Amino acid sequence: MAAGHRLTDSWELEGFGNGTYHLRVCGPNGFLREFAGSVGDPEVEIQCEYARQNNALTGDVELRVTSHAERALTMQVKDHGYKSGDHTNVIEPGGNRAVAMALGPSHHWYDFSVTIIGADRFLRRFAGRVETGKSGFSDPAMGRVTAAPTVTRNSAFQASIK
Repeated sequence: MAAGHRLTDSWELEGFGNGTYHLRVCGPNGFLREFAGSVGDPEVEIQCEYARQNNALTGDVELRVTSHAERALTMQVKDHGYKSGDHTNVIEPGGNRAVAMALGPSHHWYDFSVTIIGADRFLRRFAGRVETGKSGFSDPAMGRVTAAPTVTRNSAFQASIK
């Protein structure tokens, strides 16, 4: 599959045991999509889109949520490693919500999950790095580094990491 193309598929819930499912899609550069839930999942669509400005990727992501449920849903977004913050949002019946995730401090790496209060098995997880075409950094969470290292040059022009 080429860069920028979409992969879609569907599975019948009856094909999973006990009416529950758990699927993972893994790709290069830490790309992960995880989907878990059950027959009782709320009717909600969650998309993780790479944000654009003037048709160029910004390096941020935006969650776009559409509820088809008949009651308000409380959505929780949990950051798993980049300290971009956790979010809680209420989506009204039939409502839409966009949640912007600023990824500059993590060098455009992300790893977060979405759950719905009251839907115990429902989980959507999104991880990876937004490729913008510019030079990037290794995953700062890989070594559990809390801040990006600084690179300095001494008089011999040797790079050192502090």
